[in-house]
Amino acid sequence: MFSPQLEKTAFRFGNGEYAFSSSDVLLAISERETLGRAILGGEVYVVQGNVVHAMPHVDGRGPSLIHWETPSRQQRETWKQFVVRSAEFTRQAFRAIQSDERSIQLPPGGRIVYNLTWDEESGE
Repeated sequence: MFSPQLEKTAFRFGNGEYAFSSSDVLLAISERETLGRAILGGEVYVVQGNVVHAMPHVDGRGPSLIHWETPSRQQRETWKQFVVRSAEFTRQAFRAIQSDERSIQLPPGGRIVYNLTWDEESGE
């Protein structure tokens, strides 16, 4: 599913999905793009051991689910164009979210991870 390097360092949810640290998420995006997978969106979590938490607000309010969604495939857009656009959109979303990471108070042993949702061409 992902390279052995990424799978080794990723957080693995109970349903088998992967989530990546800030240092690995750009590589995960590039791997999806290289394989022709469009990234439909993603979510950000805090993990502490095997416990998953919603992301705390920067201003100290309660936790919330931070996510992004790639705008839908355009009518005349080829699959390859959509894959490239979705990867770039995801990189931009990651950079915007990452800029707030340093100001988030994490629980002891907590780390921020990014979960990606993707799709492959269906042969339309």
